[in-house]
Amino acid sequence: MLDRLRIINRLPQGIENTPASDLHRRLRGPTLIEIAGERDPPLFVSVLLHGDETGGWEALCQLLGSFGGRPPRRTLCVLIGNVRAAREGVRHLPDQPDFNRVWNGGADHSLAHAAHQVTEYMRARGAFASLDIHNNSGVNPLHVCVSSLDWDTVRVASLFAPITVLVEYPTSIQCAAFASFCPAVTIEAGKPGDSRGISQSVNLLKAMLSIDALEDIAVGDGRDATLYASKARIELPHGCNFEFSQLPFEQDSADITLSSDMEARNFHLLPAGTLFARVPQGKDIPLFITSRHGEIDIDRYFVRDGNEVRFARDVILSMYTSNTLSVRQDCLCYLMDSIELRPAS
Repeated sequence: MLDRLRIINRLPQGIENTPASDLHRRLRGPTLIEIAGERDPPLFVSVLLHGDETGGWEALCQLLGSFGGRPPRRTLCVLIGNVRAAREGVRHLPDQPDFNRVWNGGADHSLAHAAHQVTEYMRARGAFASLDIHNNSGVNPLHVCVSSLDWDTVRVASLFAPITVLVEYPTSIQCAAFASFCPAVTIEAGKPGDSRGISQSVNLLKAMLSIDALEDIAVGDGRDATLYASKARIELPHGCNFEFSQLPFEQDSADITLSSDMEARNFHLLPAGTLFARVPQGKDIPLFITSRHGEIDIDRYFVRDGNEVRFARDVILSMYTSNTLSVRQDCLCYLMDSIELRPAS
């Protein structure tokens, strides 16, 4: 069966020298590898949930290469995710769901079954913490996404970057599934190949393997941290004819022309009135905004001025991308609010 999970207790020899695109030659599908260390409970790390996001695998390879044949200080459980998609260099294949959208069940696919198996295995093992390492298709600062603001999760997040995003939607991501039983973070390590993102991921992995207890992570009062809450995401309808263009827009050759300039403005405050898109006269705005509570009225965030679509209020975007395949397979961007750091008890 394609994408069926394998669980093994030994690192395949030399796998750390294998490029992500060749992992399918060594692994039949998603594989959970438990590497016995000097102490338990184990640290969980997942990479390649999206096949085109290779930074986590590259960081993990550097970490594995540093062991020099010795066991890690803490047992390490590694999930190597969508190796079939990694072979093709895409987020996921047409016959697959998104491997980071199936962690709450609901999908009748072997990747969803694998997600459930991994979750229950790590729950039973009493995971020390969970690190899910991703890349972005658009320009974003290095940051961490979390589904909970308990203090231990904040501690782990602080080891990677000073920017943390509380993700309320979608609820089907790996981070949300693991947050019920251990500190769980999603590492957003820049674009694939970003050397700084890889380096900081390696440092995070080493730090999490070396500490005896989460209380050993020193965290200040939050004044050096920036915290956002991701409230909703913007998607385009299936089959929508869209294109990206730099400002000013000059043509109406698509159902919607989106600003390619937005990608460089992720995590920046965009004031009301900022031009976002252009739609031909007489056509509806082909965007829909969804949150964990359902669809949001588009008028809450956008106002139309002739052919131009502008923000109706001040907004902060994240993950805005002009990668058309990423937009079709996932979304255009997320909408966030800035919030204060007040970890839940």
